Formats: sequence, C-alpha cells, structure tokens
Amino acid sequence: MAVQQTRTTKETPVFKTDTVVMVAGGLAFLLAMLGWLAGHRISLALPPEVQTRALVPLMVGVSGLFVGAGIGLLLGELKRVEETVTTTTTEETRDLAGDVATHVVEALKSLTPARAVLAVGVLLLLTTAWMIKPSESDGAPAAPTTTAPAVQTGAVSPTVLPTR
Repeated sequence: MAVQQTRTTKETPVFKTDTVVMVAGGLAFLLAMLGWLAGHRISLALPPEVQTRALVPLMVGVSGLFVGAGIGLLLGELKRVEETVTTTTTEETRDLAGDVATHVVEALKSLTPARAVLAVGVLLLLTTAWMIKPSESDGAPAAPTTTAPAVQTGAVSPTVLPTR
C-alpha cells in the first residue's frame, strides 16, 4: 500500500487591477504635488548663485510622481498563497523514486513595472540633488565681508521725505 501526497499551490492577487491603478494614480498625484511644494521651498532656500534653482520644483515634483506611482504599483505584487495538501492511499506499489517533482528556480527574476518606476523616481531625485550641489570650481568659500554700520542722522517720518 503506497501513500501519495499532492500539493497544490494557488497564488491570487490581494488587490484587483483597477484598485491598483487607482491607488497608483492617486499616490502619484499626491506625491507629485507634495514634491512640487517641497521643491519650491527648497528652491527659495537656495542661494541666488545656483543657476538651476528654478528647475528644483519641477524635478522634485516629477520624481514624486514616479515614486508615488511605483509605490502604488507595488500593491499589485502582493499575492495570497493558498496551499492544499491531498493524501491518497493506493493499493498498488509504485516506484516513488520516479515521482520526484522538479522545481525550476528562476535565478534572475524579471524587472517588474513597479520596481522600474521606483528606480526612475529615485534617479530623478538623485539627479536633482546633483544638479543643485555647489560646484567644486569655486574652491574655498569666500571670506565674509564686513561693512560699516550705516549712520542714522535723523528720524524719518512716513509722511515727510528726508532732506539733506
């Protein structure tokens, strides 16, 4: 009498495709707007010598767009795994050595769209950081300049112009 076990594995996505697309679009929009606002604040804090400071809100907003879409698309990769084990008893004896199941393991997994979109967003963010860094050609920082305080000779009224 031989005992045979069969295992059945079933993978189903946790979220439906339309849910993943809606969440990815919403996160992309949200992070793009927050990125644009953050980039605007960053560009205002940069010194006027940085020539590319006008591009910072655009670059941070676009990288937020890609990062938000990538995070939303990661929801599509969540899978629910259900495994069923069935045990059957047969009267005939069989050579169990011939029933070895072969498993193919992929050494190189394919690049999923979520990972590709996240990579683009991270590369854009790194590009923005590289774009606004100070140039090395300036050398040492300039010595601070001191100015003499202005001498105030009289009181100024808002309605009367000062005369000399």
